[in-house]
Amino acid sequence: MGSTVRRPQSYSDRVKQFLYGTDTPVLFVGKLSWVYSGYLPCTVQNTRTTKWSVSKVLYGFDPGNKIDVRFGSCGLPEPQFKSEDEMLVIACPGYRNVWNGMTESVVPATDANIRAARGVMDGYLRAQVRELVRPRGARSPRPILVFEGTILDPGPKRDRDLPCPSIVPPTFPVKFQVQQIVRGDWTEKEVTVSFLGCGPLGSPANQVGQRVLVFALRIQPEPPTFFRAGFLLPPEQEAEAMAALRAVEAIPGTR
Repeated sequence: MGSTVRRPQSYSDRVKQFLYGTDTPVLFVGKLSWVYSGYLPCTVQNTRTTKWSVSKVLYGFDPGNKIDVRFGSCGLPEPQFKSEDEMLVIACPGYRNVWNGMTESVVPATDANIRAARGVMDGYLRAQVRELVRPRGARSPRPILVFEGTILDPGPKRDRDLPCPSIVPPTFPVKFQVQQIVRGDWTEKEVTVSFLGCGPLGSPANQVGQRVLVFALRIQPEPPTFFRAGFLLPPEQEAEAMAALRAVEAIPGTR
């Protein structure tokens, strides 16, 4: 019997692998301002802390001009953490305002790499929309509400880094002021959406008054209407979000 030869993973494959299961990722261009340069033992799972100066955000909420990101690492710093060039970085929120990144996804911010990264992020967004509107195996599309609004109440006032007291998956309410309905029906000026977890909303979309684009699932079609959160995006990504929604709706039987 012949052995199966596995081709090396491409940049897109590695990024897709990292994005699976993440929440509110960010893609940015930036330069390293500091990296822990010490030796990390390879006998245990270690992370290398880095500090970045962000020059441009290409996807997701703006994390600010400075961001700390931890990457899985062992031994001495990998080559990409020695570069003084602008790099592409994909990261997702972690604990204590420190983000988590994937070492192999850090590449030079060339035009070709930016196109590849944008393509992967567009695919990630389409997958998010499809999972909300019509998960695999569903016989018909589910009703959704998409709106642009501002956060009025991000949820319970507690330390997000503490574990939830319940072993049953809890939910918490988040209240929004509605500014514009993008898809679906809703006539009230405010709407409450249920999120998984103990709350409150986590960084980077967790400030009262912050503008967000909300994708939510309408659970109860008739009053009292109940909405369950799908995901949040910055309003600046409405065009990409609606393109993803139209692509999903174009699948036969989705509309």
